Amino acid sequence: MSNITSILKQHYLFSSMSDEDLVKIAEKSEMFDLKKQESIFFQGDEANNFYYIVDGQVSLARSSPNGQEKIIEIIKKNEIFAEALIFMPQKAHYPVSACSLEKCTIIKLKNKLLKEILNDSHKTSMAILLNMAIKLHALLDEIDSLTLHGASYRLVSFLLHQIPKNNIKNNKENETANIKLDIAKNIIASRLSIKPETLSRSISSLSKRGLIKIDGKHIVINNKKSLQEYLFNN
Repeated sequence: MSNITSILKQHYLFSSMSDEDLVKIAEKSEMFDLKKQESIFFQGDEANNFYYIVDGQVSLARSSPNGQEKIIEIIKKNEIFAEALIFMPQKAHYPVSACSLEKCTIIKLKNKLLKEILNDSHKTSMAILLNMAIKLHALLDEIDSLTLHGASYRLVSFLLHQIPKNNIKNNKENETANIKLDIAKNIIASRLSIKPETLSRSISSLSKRGLIKIDGKHIVINNKKSLQEYLFNN
C-alpha cells in the first residue's frame, strides 16, 4: 500500500490530497501488471473504476455497430484515464474499450471513494477539473485536425506531441529530438484516422523533405522548428 501511495503522490491530481485521504485511496486501490494486448475493460462495462498508468501505454478504442474500431486516444506513463465518469449523475458505463499496447503496470482506483473525497476537497476537485479541461482542448484540436487537415499534418502534430520535455537537444540553429514509437503502425493510423499505407507514405514524404529520419523504431526529428512551421503553413 505504501508503494501505491508514493506512486500516486507523483501525479498532480493526488499531490494536493491530505495524507489521510491518500491512504484511503491506496487502501482501496489495486496495482497489477498486464501483458501486451490485454484488455482492461470493454465498451459498455459498468464504470466503477478509473486508472493510473505506472508504466507502459494503453489504447482507448470505440467500436461501431458493424464491428469497426477507432483508436480514440493513447494513454501513456504517469497519466490517468476514465476519471471523467466520476461526475456522471447516474450509473455510468465506459464509452470505450481499454487495452494494453505493451507490458504495463496499472493502478485501479475506485470512483466512489474519489467522489467522496472530492466533496470535501476543493484543491483535488480543481485538479481533476484541470485535467479534464486539458483533455477537452486536446479533443477540440483533434477535431480541427481531422476536419481541416490531411494525413501529413496529422502525423506531424502527433509526432510533436510525442516529444518528451526532457528529450530536446538544443543546437545553435535548431532543436532535435528522438522519439521511440513502440506502437504498431496500424494503431497509429487508426489514432490519426488514416489508412496504414497512407501513414507509410506520409512518413516517407517527411523523411524525403529532411524533416525526420527513420532509425528502426526511432524517429529522429532533425529540426523541431521546421516541423512546427510545416503545421503553420499547412
